[in-house]
Amino acid sequence: MNRLALKILLATAVAVTSSASILAQTRVSDGTLTNAAIVKLVKAGFSERTLISLIAARPAKFNLSADNMIALKRSNVSEKVILAMVA
Repeated sequence: MNRLALKILLATAVAVTSSASILAQTRVSDGTLTNAAIVKLVKAGFSERTLISLIAARPAKFNLSADNMIALKRSNVSEKVILAMVA
């Protein structure tokens, strides 16, 4: 019986840890926009106008190094959206 309880406890711990890790990668708890959030919204089909409005209205923590801007462009983020991120 102790082995079964240990296996259940271990499986639960792994599931909780995995879920927390996935959530940490995909969202910022205070609603701050990130590069990853913008790419996710682009891939979901949000319009350029909507993205620019969100960038203007919400706090942001963008990483806009040259390499990251290239990655944004390769992820189909328009130059107008990237410019809004820079502003």
